Amino acid sequence: MNQFKYPLFKKLADVYHSPEGSELIEEFLTALSDGGSISDPFFSRALDRIRREIGREIPCCKNSGDLWDEYWDFFFPEAALINREPFEIIDEIRKSRIVSIKRLSEAPITAIPEEMTFTSNILLTLPDENVPPDKLDLPDFILNVIPEIRKENQLYWFDHPVQMGEVPEKNEILYGLKGLSETLAFEKKRGTVDKNAAIDVLLSVSVTHKGLRDIAAPYIRYELEKAGGFPHLNIFIFTERDTAEILQTYSSNSGSISEFFGVDGKYSRHYNFLKAINALWRKAVRHSLKGTFKIDLDQVFPQEELVRYTGKSAFEHFMTPLWGAEAVDHKGKDVSLSMIAGALVNESDIGKSLFTPDVTMPDRNAPASDLIFFKHLTMALSTRAEMMTRYGESDGIDGTNKAISRIHVTGGTNGILIDALEKYRPFTPSFIGRAEDQAYLLSVLNRDVTPALRYFHEDGLIMRHDKQAFAGQSIEAARDGTYIADILRLLFFTRYAEALPGGIQFTKESTFPFTGSYISRYPITISYMRLVFKVLELLQQGEKKRARALLELGRKRLGELLDQLEKENFPAIEYEREKVQWDLFYDEITELKSPETLGRLHSRLKQCRVN
Repeated sequence: MNQFKYPLFKKLADVYHSPEGSELIEEFLTALSDGGSISDPFFSRALDRIRREIGREIPCCKNSGDLWDEYWDFFFPEAALINREPFEIIDEIRKSRIVSIKRLSEAPITAIPEEMTFTSNILLTLPDENVPPDKLDLPDFILNVIPEIRKENQLYWFDHPVQMGEVPEKNEILYGLKGLSETLAFEKKRGTVDKNAAIDVLLSVSVTHKGLRDIAAPYIRYELEKAGGFPHLNIFIFTERDTAEILQTYSSNSGSISEFFGVDGKYSRHYNFLKAINALWRKAVRHSLKGTFKIDLDQVFPQEELVRYTGKSAFEHFMTPLWGAEAVDHKGKDVSLSMIAGALVNESDIGKSLFTPDVTMPDRNAPASDLIFFKHLTMALSTRAEMMTRYGESDGIDGTNKAISRIHVTGGTNGILIDALEKYRPFTPSFIGRAEDQAYLLSVLNRDVTPALRYFHEDGLIMRHDKQAFAGQSIEAARDGTYIADILRLLFFTRYAEALPGGIQFTKESTFPFTGSYISRYPITISYMRLVFKVLELLQQGEKKRARALLELGRKRLGELLDQLEKENFPAIEYEREKVQWDLFYDEITELKSPETLGRLHSRLKQCRVN
């Protein structure tokens, strides 16, 4: 790249010049721009890594012209899409996602309570430290151990975990279960299910601190009892101890498989569990089970709006013969539409329309940190192109002869047929800490199996996302961890793509624009720079305390990850090792026939019921 008058990184830093400044950040920028050195060990190693990645010459920018285009050209080429008409890009994305239906499902789901489970994840953390213990509505056996648990190091970070002791109206667990119970009540009135029916709800329980493991299940039971129960739901909760004991009832390889089949850890771990548990559920509990659908507990089905806008209730959407259809994609590849994906609408937007995208289209008036990584643009375009597709409105995509295959999915509002789960055995590698839903598809994206497994877009299957309406405190408490996790996602997805069949080029092109934007030429450089300029942004805004906290958290998590990624052949070896273990997991289930063993498994699974 040509050299120009002003060093790229120094010029970018000037966008967020802080009167207070930060000697550490300034030293880093100077060393980076001028090729100097730095005394701080963390950023000294950062400089070495960046120079190895992009070469000794640090690129510079022009003294004139459009600042945004200069930086995006290097850091985030996808941002050039902002110079084009959005409808043209959306049309191009949709054309690359069109599938032609060869055969609709001959046995679609028709009886939801007997043929489906609903799953979700409960994420738990410590009570708000600003609330006095005597103000927390918690039993003594929990209050007594909280002080000791606070002394532990935090092991895992989640977007907005439930803080123990939250008032019921702000407790995400109760909120989501209440919404799901009301969904079934609506279906009973509509006549889509029997008036005495109840649905199986399988909940994983993940914690941020080790000491919470023993009190997580008692805490949830306590909250459910206070709430008075949910008569339309059969609720089961699974802790890390439960998952280990479940494996021990039938598996000769439980020690190895438990490394991956469990609920504590990064998002990938509980996500895999909430899919895989259904193979055991069908084998030992509900033989009629055909499919499973995951929701997040800050989401509800807006039944009145669904019927008004789409003519179908939530359960009627699940009865579509597209779920399980066979099709051909735009490249002529045979695909199985055995995974289903819906969409989201924000609670604050549903009054406008059920089909209001939950991500707004950005413009150029964005923070300087977006010069490094402008994900809001690709997310907004992908949301409109995939999630907001209306069958019958354009390009002959009618939902019968042609449909949309989805790449961009959300952690809630997606499902899979159990037959496909056992045949294709998709999984999210345990090293993935964010976008576990999209990483799940990548594991089978270019696998040598015909037909290939794909999500199909169910037009109108939309859940209302209510997190801002009641979970603001939890979101605020977790915001720095969320930002760092998004930085790590770039590194993980780039290295993950290297390990997959087809490699980086195929994976990036196939997942354009949003998921693919996390597969980068310069993941290390961009990761460090995102951290640096976010800190500068916070300093400019006068948030010194948060800037310092974010920098220290970034030091810890980014440093640990990069040390891990420097291991030879990581994550390729790890991906293959986990694939072998998941094959063993499903092989054992296929061979599971002993009535005595199945009886033990049945009993242990049913012990997890809490109502």
